Amino acid sequence: MFTKKHWLHYLPLFVFLSIGFVIFWYFSYNRLVQFYLVLVASIYYFCWGVVHHWIHKDLTLEVAIEYFAYAVFGVSVILSILNLV
Repeated sequence: MFTKKHWLHYLPLFVFLSIGFVIFWYFSYNRLVQFYLVLVASIYYFCWGVVHHWIHKDLTLEVAIEYFAYAVFGVSVILSILNLV
């Protein structure tokens, strides 16, 4: 849950995903770059979630699996929209 005291933890995620979105849009003509960008963004999201929960000492296998599942789902949806799968 987002709280005011955790905004510094969410800032890198927001900045990285925002920059990723801009790069994704800029390379709209190149599906391969978009594919790799989506993979990198999902890996970053997963790693960010694991580190975030590790810092707060509430990292469990279930939490890690949840972040992994959301990352895979996001990749699947975006790649389906791009007609790459």
